Amino acid sequence: MFSAAASPYIQLLIGFSIPVVNVLLEVSSAVLHEDIVNLLDFIKRLKIEEDQTVLDADQMEKLKWELTFVSACLQLCYYISDGSNAEMPCISYEVHDLVQSLFHQSGDDMLLVKLKDHVVPHLLENIRSSKISDHHSVSSVTMTEDQLVELLDALLVNLHYLPKVRAELFLPSRTQYELLQNVFGNLRDFHGLIVNGCIERKTIESVLPQFQLMAERVGHFCFVLLSYQLDKKDEEDEDEVYSMLVHLLLKIIPVSLEVMHICSTNLKASKSAEVGRFIKQFLEASPDILREYLIHLQQHMVIAITLAPQLEIFMS
Repeated sequence: MFSAAASPYIQLLIGFSIPVVNVLLEVSSAVLHEDIVNLLDFIKRLKIEEDQTVLDADQMEKLKWELTFVSACLQLCYYISDGSNAEMPCISYEVHDLVQSLFHQSGDDMLLVKLKDHVVPHLLENIRSSKISDHHSVSSVTMTEDQLVELLDALLVNLHYLPKVRAELFLPSRTQYELLQNVFGNLRDFHGLIVNGCIERKTIESVLPQFQLMAERVGHFCFVLLSYQLDKKDEEDEDEVYSMLVHLLLKIIPVSLEVMHICSTNLKASKSAEVGRFIKQFLEASPDILREYLIHLQQHMVIAITLAPQLEIFMS
């Protein structure tokens, strides 16, 4: 974990600081997201200038991935608040350290002028001043359709970038993680067909509430992995990630199976070309989903049967 002593908030960048304010302003995740988009644009423009010759390309790429990942996480913060307060200082330290490392090595005063005059100080001060707990986190009970669409899109981005920022965590569970991306992507596409009016709601009413619960579960999984990325923990995390991933799959694949049943019954006679393409794509992936689900369900049952006698002794 990054310590406050190692990366103080006030000395934010090399050679210049941001004024201290006694009253912290509450900054929304939307503002932070816009700041990060601006910084990514700044990095992109730097790459096509002569200054790029004095920058470390690998560090630049790492900063880009980190910022893109944090941007997606900020979208999640609006809907899923558990644990996000604890992560925001870590995000600030992470971004600060990456920016400082990248630009300090160049020794180019012009780069520091550009950095000072552009968006980095604004971004870091907003992170320092943010209070995620006040972002009106929305529970699954009150989430509107538009909010659910935004959450599903943000989760899709997170699932795409997680392996890029901490690839070693997923080496033992690459197959399971790809299955998660496949299952979640298909369910998000199915929800898109509902939103676009390609599927009548009355035919799939039973499965709709499960999408919100599924999104929350995947969101919490992403937040836990964000903490792993920031803490830079040891090799034991690989086993923990595998266990969490299998547990998550056992929770969300039943939603996929219910959608599969709907596709082969209620939607079988649909004349919509979009629905037809989705069903074809979804059914092609079904054997892999079913096989992995049965494998992990069997393992789960073996563990439960093995532990049952011990639990009985403990309860008696």
